[in-house]
Parts: sequence; C-alpha cells; structure tokens
Amino acid sequence: MHRFPRLVLGAGLAVSSVLLIRAEAQEPVATLTRVDGEVAVVSKSSGREVEARQVGPRVRNGSVQGGDTVRTGAGANAVLAFEDGTELELQEQTEIDVRAIDLADLAASGRRAKPIVRRVAIHGGEIAGRVVDNSQVSIEIESDSGMASIDSGSVSLAVGLGSAQVRCDEGEARFRSPATGLTLSLSAGYGFELKRTNDDRWQVEIDDGNPGPLPIALANGRRLGAVPGTRMTARLDGYAVELTVDRGQALTDADG
Repeated sequence: MHRFPRLVLGAGLAVSSVLLIRAEAQEPVATLTRVDGEVAVVSKSSGREVEARQVGPRVRNGSVQGGDTVRTGAGANAVLAFEDGTELELQEQTEIDVRAIDLADLAASGRRAKPIVRRVAIHGGEIAGRVVDNSQVSIEIESDSGMASIDSGSVSLAVGLGSAQVRCDEGEARFRSPATGLTLSLSAGYGFELKRTNDDRWQVEIDDGNPGPLPIALANGRRLGAVPGTRMTARLDGYAVELTVDRGQALTDADG
C-alpha cells in the first residue's frame, strides 16, 4: 500500500446534531478567504444559497454561520478560515457543514479540556486542515466512518462510503471509529486506511510509509501495534474488525 495522497475526501458522510453556540446566529463561525470557481454558501436557517465570489483580496458572501453548508463545484476550490488562523482547504466538488459546540459547562466540570469544539461534517469531496494551537478550541472532522480530531498541526482525511483514509502531516491527530471500536493515534508522517469489506467486516491497512509502529486500541482495551517488515492478516472475531497490515505485522502488548 502506497503513501496516501495528501488531500482526498469521498462521499456519504453523516451529520450529527449538536448544540450550537448562542452567538452563532449573529457572528460568523468562519470566513471564506479565497475562492476560485463556483463556490456557494447555503444558510442553515433560511436554506438560501448565495455564490461566494473573489473580489480582489476579499471574498463577497464569504461569511459562514454555524450550521451553514459550503459547496465547491467542478474545478473549484476554496479556503475557509477561522478567527484564530486555523484553515480548511476545500478542493473541487466538496461539501461540508461547519458547527461550533459550546462545552464550557462540561469543561468547567472537568469533563473536557477545551470549552469550544469546531465540528466539520463532510458530505463529499477533498479537504485538508491546518490547525493552530489554541487552548480554548479544538477541531473535529466527522464522517460516517469515524471522527478525526487534532489540537494543532496538519491533517488530511479521505472518506468514502464505508471507508476512511487519514494522514497526519504535522503535530498529532486522533481517529476514533465507533463502528469498529478502534482508536488510532497519529503523529506526523503516519497514515492508514479503514474500509468495510463485502462481508460487512472492517479492514485496516497501515500506510507502508509510516516511520514506525502505529498505536491501535480496540474497544475492549486490547492494544495492537503495526510494525513494518512483514505482512499478515489478523481476524479479530467479536470486535467486528479485520486488521490487514501491508508490509507490517500486528502485535499485542503481551507479545512485546
């Protein structure tokens, strides 16, 4: 398996209902800072669609409220920026929803470290994120295959119907898949692919460009590490996971 492309995102992603921050109806959650080609913003509240246009250094109709949808057409691309400098780059035929979740009460009770989460639900297309370190805000990229989160750095997520490819280019990222019970931690240079097989099992393929073992945690607490050098397939019956490591070997902690 070769190193994954840096920017790829497929279709068929789910959107979760979330609690929106109170100010989102008045203040934009993010702003389009660059558009090239056909780019539209669809209002969650009214359903109205407006075309975002580049006018010199500015983008007309580039404000994005919480819950709004951003779409790029064929051959188009756009950059969506948040106030702290975090950016998402959308390639052609991409559709995302952007929401801000206020978790201040949870954070105050010690259940969450950061009071605000920016959640991006991806319906199709290609996306990559450059996340600025912010003690108040974290970012999550959601698909029907799982959730990628990153505190700072660069991450690319490729998702299709029943599949996901994740790669961390800078910093540290995490990917959690409720369907499989898998949690994967990614540092810079690591990537993997998760996909559903025809017999309704899940398969994990480790990117052979990874510099070392990739930590994998199962729902029952068992941990695996993918180590380059050999090739094997391990069927983990009962965990709804089939682990395939290309040019690697799956080892439990007990195995060393």
